[in-house]
Amino acid sequence: MSSDDFERYLLVKVVNHISVPRGEHHGIGVAEKAIQDLSNMMRSYLTDSNLPGNYWDFVVEHAALVNSMITPSITDTSRTIFEHVWGVVLNLDLIPPIGRYAARLMDNSVRTDWKLDPKNQSGVILGFVHNRNVYGAQILERVLFIGTQFSILYTSMYSPA
Repeated sequence: MSSDDFERYLLVKVVNHISVPRGEHHGIGVAEKAIQDLSNMMRSYLTDSNLPGNYWDFVVEHAALVNSMITPSITDTSRTIFEHVWGVVLNLDLIPPIGRYAARLMDNSVRTDWKLDPKNQSGVILGFVHNRNVYGAQILERVLFIGTQFSILYTSMYSPA
C-alpha cells in the first residue's frame, strides 16, 4: 500500500490524519504510547505462544482487539474502548489464548476418506483476525490457515510450549 492509498483509506474511514514533522514525535505521545503497548503485547504473545515471528501481523491485530477490551475509553473512563464502540461488555475469559491447541469441525464434504480422515482439523490459535476478507478465529495448522467464524473449541491441556 502506497502513501496515497493509505491517505485515501484514512479519508474513507473519516480519520483526521495529521503528519508530524521529523523529530517532533514528542508531540504525539498518546499515539506513540499506543504503538508501544501493541508492540510489547505482540512480543509477549509471540514469546509465550512459541509461534514463529513471521505471524506477527496476525498477533498484533489480535493484540489490538485485546487492548481495546482492557484500555479505558478517552471520552468515558468508566468503560473500555470496546464497550464504548460496540455497547457490549465482553468477558475476556472467552478469548482463546494465542498458541493453544484448537480444533475446527470439518464439513463432511471436505473428507475424502470417511473411515480414516479426521472429523476435525487441529492446529494452534493465531487469534481473532482478518484473513482473506474473513474475520474470525484463525487456526494455524502446519502452514495452512483455517478461518473459522467464532465456532471454535480449545483447551489448555495441549499447549505447544
